[in-house]
Amino acid sequence: MRKTKKAGSIKKSKGSIIKLSNVEFILVVIIGIAIGAGITLLCLKPTSSVGYKKVDSTIQSIIDSYNRIKDNYYKEIDEKELVNGAVKGMLEAIGDPYTTYMDEDLYSNFNITLNGSYEGLGVEISKQGDDIVIVGIFGDSPASKAGLKLGDKIISIDDLKSTDITTSEFSSYVRNTNKSTFKIVINRDNEEKTFEIKREKVVLKSVTSKVIEKNDKKIGYIYMSIFAANTYNQFKDDLESLEKQGIDSLIIDLRDNTGGELNSATSIISLFVGKENVIYQVENKNGDIEKTYSKGKKDKTYPIVVLVNNNTASASEVLTAALKDNLNAKVVGEKTFGKGTVQTVMNTSTGEQYKLTTKKWLTPNGEWINEKGIEPDIKVELSKDKDNQLEEAIKCLTNKES
Repeated sequence: MRKTKKAGSIKKSKGSIIKLSNVEFILVVIIGIAIGAGITLLCLKPTSSVGYKKVDSTIQSIIDSYNRIKDNYYKEIDEKELVNGAVKGMLEAIGDPYTTYMDEDLYSNFNITLNGSYEGLGVEISKQGDDIVIVGIFGDSPASKAGLKLGDKIISIDDLKSTDITTSEFSSYVRNTNKSTFKIVINRDNEEKTFEIKREKVVLKSVTSKVIEKNDKKIGYIYMSIFAANTYNQFKDDLESLEKQGIDSLIIDLRDNTGGELNSATSIISLFVGKENVIYQVENKNGDIEKTYSKGKKDKTYPIVVLVNNNTASASEVLTAALKDNLNAKVVGEKTFGKGTVQTVMNTSTGEQYKLTTKKWLTPNGEWINEKGIEPDIKVELSKDKDNQLEEAIKCLTNKES
């Protein structure tokens, strides 16, 4: 289940106070700002950091404001919340939509999505009025096996009534309680049903595939919903299965794939592109450019079409550009989203986390597609009554009317 949490003085324990110097307090407020290795949405992994510049007048104003608030506010103040608020404010002031503070719930969801698995029931829930409603069920999950369905209204879980708790509290209860089996009462079509559901490991499947036979051709088709930590293995297994079935060509469907782990995308690209080829570049704030090469053995020789739309973003655009620039893969559909930046997950001294945009990424040919996107070779707007984008991709690979 996914869930969508003087200079300075900081309490050490009840009855004792640690006094901090100005420099020490700055470290408490802005620790995590320096950059280490990271995660992308493009994402790399959480990092703490070291190395800070000498205190200047701007930073001194933060310290002065903290002291005045702490000393003069008429109620007791939670120092942790004050520090987290300072970090949030700095991130918001940057004005970058991808530089964001992540509370406990958001970071939990973020990790679940990127890890590709978690311990839970296998449902997505939404608060609708007083009701907690099931809006998603993962395949082969405890919830799916027990018989829960989309649209079921959860009345209670054990002794907790859904009218009295939020979705975050529901999810936290499942994740953190010592219990492993839960009694869930739902309302379905005005009838109450009771389920006993065990918390288990839920693996999120992000890859599906099939063979499309058309005009005496066998076309492999792979759809990816996200680049999670387990997506590469799923993709590799499906690709090998398709190739064993004797496919002549391949369609990679990245429509509505908003990205994920850059490492996952890099590994998938290496299944297609030989090691002598650049698959993407990154540029830091000083203009220094680093090229990343494929780890693959050799280039695939069969034709490839990549299906994209306006929600194809980030790591999906990295893969699209790599196959287009290196293998002359055809891009079919609509212009991609245009996210050309890399985010690193940072840790604050209080244990909270945030994403900070740290670099630009460039295509193998050195183009920065941020806010521009990748233009398709064949532009096709999706029809309301059929998947004409997929039909066009098939047409490209059969060279006949489909």
